[in-house]
This record gives sequence, C-alpha cells and structure tokens, in this order.
Amino acid sequence: MKEVRSENVKAYLQQLGIKSGNILIDKKAFTDEMVVKHPDGTLTIHQIVVELTPICKGSCAWLCDDPRVTPTSKAIK
Repeated sequence: MKEVRSENVKAYLQQLGIKSGNILIDKKAFTDEMVVKHPDGTLTIHQIVVELTPICKGSCAWLCDDPRVTPTSKAIK
C-alpha cells in the first residue's frame, strides 16, 4: 500500500510541474502519532505528509507575492 500511495503522490506532484529528480518519497509505516481518535470513536488518520522545500540557491523568498510568478500546470487551473 505504501508503494501505491507514494507513486500516486509522485504522479500528482509531477502534474503540478515538479521534476521527478526533485521529488523524494520517504515511505513510512503508520504510528500512533498519525492517528487521532475522537470521543465519538471515529478516527482521523494522517496518511500522507508533503513537505515542500525550496531548491533555489539561498532561498526562494524573493518569489513570494511576485505577480509575474504564476502556476502553469493544468492541474492547478
């Protein structure tokens, strides 16, 4: 199941325009920290965590709020 989920996440990130070489998938088994049990007995399970890290030298902060930078992926539109 971890393999299938990781491939789905990778495919989605690629649709957003992220190059395959810039995607790192760290497959993990469920732990108690990933599961929240509510008073009514239902569970919330945090199955996937996505962390985005700038790949620019230094930082990509200069791109924040720049109107010239707009997504070009069909997945976002």
